[in-house]
Amino acid sequence: MSKRRKGFPSETKVKRGLRIVHGNKELSEKGVRIQAVLPGITRTEGCLATPHRDAFDFVQSLQAIPRHGLPQDIAPAVAFLASEESGWVTGQVLVVDAGHIRD
Repeated sequence: MSKRRKGFPSETKVKRGLRIVHGNKELSEKGVRIQAVLPGITRTEGCLATPHRDAFDFVQSLQAIPRHGLPQDIAPAVAFLASEESGWVTGQVLVVDAGHIRD
C-alpha cells in the first residue's frame, strides 16, 4: 500500500465509502450506480490557485505518462462512467493520474 499524499484522499477511504453506498440495495434496484474518479494533479484554475501549483513538475517525474494533466484528460473517464456503456460497472474507483510509478 502506498503512503497517503498530503492533501489528497486515500484511495482506500474512497473505496470504503463506495462500498457503503454501493451496498445500498435500494439505490441499485432503482438503477443508481455509484462510481468515483480519482484524478491526478490537474492543471485547472482551482489547482493553480493553491500550493499544488508548484508540484506539477515533480508529479510529472512520478508518472508513466510524463506530462501535466489537463481537464480534457479526466473528462472522458467521467463521461464513460456516466454513460450507458458502463451500465455493468458499479462501486468502482477509476484512478486517472497518468500512472504513478513511484511514491
